[in-house]
Amino acid sequence: MVQLNLPALRSFLWGSKVNQALEDLNDAKTEAADVQAIAETVAQDKFNEVVAAPNDAVVEALVQDSGSATAAALNSTYGPGSVAGAPPWAGTARAGSWDAQAALYNGESSTLRDIRQMIADARSGTATTRMLFAGDSKTAGSGLLGGDLNKRGTLSMPAQITDLLGGKRDFVYCSPLDAAWTLADGAVVDALTSRNFVNGTNGGRVTFVSEDTFTGFRISAYAPSASTTLTVTVDGGTPTGVSLTTVPGEFHELAEISGLADTTHTVEISWPVGANVRFKGLRLLHDGFTGLLTINAGRSSSDATDWRVQNFATHWDLNLTAQDFPLPDITFLNLGTNKNYVATTAATLSTLATELVATGTKVVLGLPGGLGFFTASQDYYDTVYSKLYDIADTLDLPLVDFRAVIGDYAVASAFSSRWLGDDIHENRKGYALEAHALARALAPV
Repeated sequence: MVQLNLPALRSFLWGSKVNQALEDLNDAKTEAADVQAIAETVAQDKFNEVVAAPNDAVVEALVQDSGSATAAALNSTYGPGSVAGAPPWAGTARAGSWDAQAALYNGESSTLRDIRQMIADARSGTATTRMLFAGDSKTAGSGLLGGDLNKRGTLSMPAQITDLLGGKRDFVYCSPLDAAWTLADGAVVDALTSRNFVNGTNGGRVTFVSEDTFTGFRISAYAPSASTTLTVTVDGGTPTGVSLTTVPGEFHELAEISGLADTTHTVEISWPVGANVRFKGLRLLHDGFTGLLTINAGRSSSDATDWRVQNFATHWDLNLTAQDFPLPDITFLNLGTNKNYVATTAATLSTLATELVATGTKVVLGLPGGLGFFTASQDYYDTVYSKLYDIADTLDLPLVDFRAVIGDYAVASAFSSRWLGDDIHENRKGYALEAHALARALAPV
């Protein structure tokens, strides 16, 4: 009779299972690595295809005039009364069309035709068109990784579409999200970052090292308690004194500095110890330029309620006088990320959009992408997104759907954060993809 060494047998069998499990694990890791590599390659190829091509080729191949036969053919599957092929969060039985190539809903909108004509005139140099980007930190340009951090001025979505369409920046906020600015000698960012200004209650100095070319500027500031004098230096030259009077709560454009060479410049603005100043930013001047001027007014953590409370439909920023800062020709409204209340968010967005339309500015709606990690559940965003499509229908507005461009959080973060710089904000590639989608929608052939 054979005597089995049961302990040894159990040890052998256990060892075999462990070895098999380790082999299976290694196989799974290898397979996962292969899948990841493929996913990253696909993501990179997609980015290269969309972004690396010359913009005119991208835009002219994909953007069609709303009234053209080509546009009708392109949207034949997704014509009025049908959203076949549109994102599921758009809802059903909608009146507008869906253009998958431009991530554009309601391309037949008369508002979009007007906007395309304005941008066409600007690009041809026959008119100056001002376009405002209103939104939260995803509009401002947060979330850029590594060496791209603090690049509101050059890598945000508004900055990239400005470059794509041959435009220049109009008003430039003194913002911690823009690496062109440095603060010193008591100047600090206001505690409420959504208000986009700098406090200097006991002296201060701000320096703007531009990546833009410009020929002059106007300063936006006020003294809340007592008149003072700002010292302004351009490119290390002779300082100029600018009187700053007391106008509590209102930013005004101050004396103009002009006659500069059309190149990049370094501007330093300071006020003495004991002086109390609120500093907003600079309106850049471009002598001899006729074209598209843009303003990135994105405010971190803001929502539609913030923008309504701050009288956005009268003028486009907190405390700015309507006389100095009128609403622009075009407003891109890109809100819906913040506040986890569907009914409140949807109703306020609808009211805000209605108020804006009544002022005469041409409104384009943006639908944020890359969301769903922690700010709210994906179900919440799906509901808000459907409401944005409702607003587009009710007011006959074009809507550019960035979720259709970069996906929700699960998709946008799947390729080693190919499109996201953190859990909610895009990186430079995500912003570039969105800028190209918006260019396709707005720029005429």
